[in-house]
Amino acid sequence: MLDSDTDDVRRNTMMPEDLVAAYEQATRTVPLPTERVTTALEQWPRWKKAG
Repeated sequence: MLDSDTDDVRRNTMMPEDLVAAYEQATRTVPLPTERVTTALEQWPRWKKAG
């Protein structure tokens, strides 16, 4: 890839940075729904009785 005629140093430099940014965003976003599902499962018996 680095020896090809289409080598783009800026793009090659940005790829790892973009991967890190995507990983960091995912680790901030994914736990939120997981925590909500866990909380819902914990609260379900109480909600079922009240409903």
